Amino acid sequence: MSNRLDWLSSVRGRIGYLVLPNALIYLTGGGAWGRYDYSASAFNGVLLQNGGYLATTSFARTETGYVLGGGLEWALTRNWLIRSEYLYYRLGGANSVAFSPNLPTTFPSSFTWRDPTVHVARLGLSYRFDWGVPLVAKY
Repeated sequence: MSNRLDWLSSVRGRIGYLVLPNALIYLTGGGAWGRYDYSASAFNGVLLQNGGYLATTSFARTETGYVLGGGLEWALTRNWLIRSEYLYYRLGGANSVAFSPNLPTTFPSSFTWRDPTVHVARLGLSYRFDWGVPLVAKY
């Protein structure tokens, strides 16, 4: 059995607290999606033409789940920010039933992939554009 993550995405919000005038510690969380390629096989060691058993399955699916994490963002200057962040993704698993071609109605093989998790640690550098024009609401 195997699975391979093709891509991972999320929509998150964050809430934070200024621990220093230029340092923000924050928590983040939201919905997550990931595309997995699944494959599995069951084989009893005997060739199919001699009555052996071979059942295989292969498919791709987009799984949904959630992401939680936190980080620290520090303003190096007025416009440059650096960030370190950790994210924990939890996505749904998959199930499949496969049959051997020489025994198509008996002895199915059932495969179950548990809910996968992904851990991401990253560093980031951002530039904040400052157009010098304050936003003022007029009514």
